[in-house]
Amino acid sequence: MSCDLHNMQKERICDRFFSRKNSVFRSRYEGREAVVKAFTNDAAGTALKEYSVLKTCRAKKVAAPIPIGLKEAVIVMEYVEGPTLAEFLDAAWSISGDHADGHHQVQDVAESLGAWLADFHGAFDYTLSRGDASIRNFIISRKGIVGIDFEESGEYDIIDDIGEACASVLSMRPMFSHESEEFCRCMVEGYASKAGPARIARLNEAAARALERYAEFRSDGDEMVRKAIEIRKSGLFSGEE
Repeated sequence: MSCDLHNMQKERICDRFFSRKNSVFRSRYEGREAVVKAFTNDAAGTALKEYSVLKTCRAKKVAAPIPIGLKEAVIVMEYVEGPTLAEFLDAAWSISGDHADGHHQVQDVAESLGAWLADFHGAFDYTLSRGDASIRNFIISRKGIVGIDFEESGEYDIIDDIGEACASVLSMRPMFSHESEEFCRCMVEGYASKAGPARIARLNEAAARALERYAEFRSDGDEMVRKAIEIRKSGLFSGEE
């Protein structure tokens, strides 16, 4: 791949995407829009790992950006248009009143997220965690949910992905709302329907751990820690045995 980072930076179409670790921006590559992800500190090994995950997703028909090219610590990939899942939920839940159509749409998205996670884990024989399963790392495209950002993927416990996705939704403000709990319930059901109920046996502990990790970076972390304790004691969902 001919990858001139300087030229792609000059061709940048919009502001850089939010990233704590890397330079990620929309640009043009060989006449088409693309996303450029330039890893800092010449992290070529991490770039290769994410590029390999993207290639496997493509081969296994898991919805993720199409990998276009890799050179050293720079990945060029397909640009996927649409809001992040976090933005989608924030907009959906900010609408007041009883909107049945919107409610059903959110439920469908929740089930689709669970199915996406099951498809991803299945594509790697349930041995690879996608890592950083925050809802900001999923895009609602015209074709459905697309997962992005796989640099933290690794051979970790896959239940941590489900737990983190739940914690990410539950910690949206206002935290621990009925709507966020129902979203998590539908998501977990969507996952279990494809991966099997046995794979969510340790979900409560995984969600509690994820909330505790989030609490370290939030001003309302004490409330999140209390919720983690409650989940360990009574379960993730209301009325759970």
